[in-house]
This record gives sequence, structure tokens and C-alpha cells, in this order.
Amino acid sequence: MKRLRWFVLPFLAFVLSALSTPVPARAQNPSPNDLLVLTNVTVVDVRTGALQPEQTVILERNHIYSVGPSKSAKYPRNAAIVNCRGLFLIPGLWDMHVHLVFGDWFPDAKDISLPLFVANGVTGVRGMGSTLEIVQDWRNEIEAGRLIGPRILTSGPMLDGPKPRFPSSIAIATPEEGRRAVTELKSRGADFIKLQSLIPRDAVLAIAEEAKKQEIAFEGHVPDAVRASEMSEAGMKSFEHLIGIFEGSSSAEDDFLKGNKTEGRLLATYDEARATSLATMLAKNQTWQCPTLVWERGGNLLDVSDFSGDSRVKYVPGSWKNKTWKRFTEEIERMTWRHARNLSRRSWKSCKCCTKRGCNFLRERIRPPAFIFSRASACTKSYSGSWQPGSRPLRRCKLPH
Repeated sequence: MKRLRWFVLPFLAFVLSALSTPVPARAQNPSPNDLLVLTNVTVVDVRTGALQPEQTVILERNHIYSVGPSKSAKYPRNAAIVNCRGLFLIPGLWDMHVHLVFGDWFPDAKDISLPLFVANGVTGVRGMGSTLEIVQDWRNEIEAGRLIGPRILTSGPMLDGPKPRFPSSIAIATPEEGRRAVTELKSRGADFIKLQSLIPRDAVLAIAEEAKKQEIAFEGHVPDAVRASEMSEAGMKSFEHLIGIFEGSSSAEDDFLKGNKTEGRLLATYDEARATSLATMLAKNQTWQCPTLVWERGGNLLDVSDFSGDSRVKYVPGSWKNKTWKRFTEEIERMTWRHARNLSRRSWKSCKCCTKRGCNFLRERIRPPAFIFSRASACTKSYSGSWQPGSRPLRRCKLPH
């Protein structure tokens, strides 16, 4: 597939059906001041891969007013008009794993991250651990048109074990604390519950039960004390980073649940039959996978560390390069290159296995470790052909929701 020049409209997560079905005109004509008219654009129907040339898309504020052939399009000539000849219009992208407000890790995210999302065509994000009230304030400002940024779904703080490893976390040691955290986050307006890795087993099961009772989704890491198959059967909506997939694909899974887990053992005990069985279950239960492969590439394979000549460096704040990248670099250097390389290869193979069995995937960029470039990765990796093994550009275009 030839590389195309994509024109992605800020602020708009397109409804897929609107790209192939004309929107009927409303009874009352909108004000020209509220319209943006994109003429002569080629619309990409991401359901079929068909290209619809010479289309005019009329937007009324942040809604699609109409889509149809340019030769028959009618609109006020004093509206804002952009001639998009030679450009392509695709749905707004969603980045399905981000951390917007995460302690002191990513300072100035309001001024840096939010507009960069939009500049890279990311019009929606799923916040997987942040300070809830701050993100809710940003969301209100964005929806009111006073702040440039994507649509935001957020979990608020993550639920983790008695001693959380990360900022924006709630410590959970007992089933009662787990149930209470779910209830409180639901009442505070969280869109879903995010799980981390260290929650005790009995608390994990209580969280899953309470989330069902409260009718709020729970997503995130498969906790270390629970099997991936158990979490899928319990109704967990998505797994992050393939956590639980490696363990569930291993003949030593029972031992791993006791804490005896290393990178080397994960690789050495891989069982293809177990991997296929688990992938089949995940597909049946519609347990979505967010493998964060861009993260795996930047977070595990430190084969390049000098990016001084890379044009993308200008988008990376100094505090991120000097602090966040440094933190992750030190973590990566503690893992042997051989294990890191083989884990990365196993990640791709696991994704391919899940794809063959019909699992659903979410596209992500995640926070900037060493070395992820600010907000650009969701675009560049998605369309470069390197995102998901066994998937085609059309499939990647349909992701994530």
C-alpha cells in the first residue's frame, strides 16, 4: 500500500457509518458561522477500504452535518471552506492507553500533551491512570471549547496492592477496600476501573464482583495472583501489555502464581497449545487486548539511545528527556539484551496467535518511556505496517472501538 497523505480533522472522532452514508439535512439550516466545509476530499470508508473521491464534508461545530459528492453539495459560500483536493479524510484516531496526570512524571501535560494529541490526529484517549479531578476539569474545558484536546475517557487513579509502585494509585489490601474503591470511583465519575498488578487475589475477585454490581467496566493489568483465564471469565474488558498472556501460555503458570516468575522462565516454558486455548477463550469472551507494542519497542529494546538528530525530539519536553526517559533507561539496562529481544518477539507472536483466533485489539501509544516520542507514535506505528502482525492497514484503520 502506497503511503498516503492523511488529513485528519482535529476535535472529531468520526462515526464510521457517517463516512459511507449521507447524513440527512436538518429542518433548519445552520448558521454559516458554525460551519466548516471540506471540499474535494477523498473519504476513506474504513469498514470496506473503499476510497470515495471528490466528496464534500460539512461540519456544524463538532458534528457531521452532511457527507456527499462535491458536484452536488450545497452550502453557504460565506462559510469557512477548505479545498482538500489531493488529501484523504479518515476517522479521528484513539490512543487507548495514556497517562495524563501521573504524579511528577509528565509535567505540563495540559499545555504539551493535549494539543499534541490533536496535532497528530488523535481525537480521543483512554486515560489508564491519572488524577481524576484534574482530568475531569480538562475534559470539561475541552467540551466547552476553551481548551484544545481530545475526548477523554478516564479511570482516575489505578487500584494496586498494599504498596503501590506508581503515582495516581489507590492501595488495596482487602476485599472490603477493593469494593469501597470501586463504589467511590463510580460515584466520583470515573468511566471505568483500572487494575494494577499487585492486588491480592481475594481483593481482585471482590473488585470484579463489585464492578459488575455497580455496572462499571474493569480493565488493565491481569494481577499477578490471578490467571488471565479467570479474569476473562470474570468479565474483564481489556488486558494491557499482554500481562497474563505470557503466563497463561506457559506450562509453569501455577508456579508463576506463587511469584516464581522471571523473563527467562516465561520464554522457556511457552506452550503453543495453551496459548491457542487462551486466545480462543479471550475471543469468545470479547476480552480486548491492548498490547502496547510501541511501548514494548521503546521500553524493552534499547538498541538506539542517541536521538539528538531525530526531528521528533523537538516535541519531547526537556523534563521528560532528563527525568522520565532516564528512569526507564535505568530499568531497561537491568534486563539482558537477549531476554528483551526475545520477549519482544514473543509479544508479536502472541498478538499473531490472538489475531488468528479472532481477538479484538486496541491501539495505543502509552506514556513516554525510553524512547517514545510525544503523541506521534499512535499515528506512525499504526500506519507504518509495523503495528500488529498479521493485520492489514484496513484493520488497523478500524481500531480501536
